[in-house]
Amino acid sequence: MVLSRIRVDCPLQVGGDLELPVSTVTVRRRLCEANLFTRIPRKVPLLKKKRHVQKRLQFAKEHINWPKEKWRNILWTDESKVVLLGSTHHQSGCHSPPVIM
Repeated sequence: MVLSRIRVDCPLQVGGDLELPVSTVTVRRRLCEANLFTRIPRKVPLLKKKRHVQKRLQFAKEHINWPKEKWRNILWTDESKVVLLGSTHHQSGCHSPPVIM
């Protein structure tokens, strides 16, 4: 069934999987009506070891009072690449908003 893979494929491939002449805008609109919204999964570093968490916390405490001008001079090498032209090839997925009880 198409909807069982919707978390990975929506909305670009859902229309193709249905084998119907339907636009991605129509698919996206219907998914939004069903309370499903497109999101791009974020890649974050895993902090599995306690020392990683402690080192990040220590860094944050040591640099909490830095001015914005100083932060602008930092080159963050662990961040995603910057694409000026072309596609980033992100894979989007649909997720319903969390239910707060």
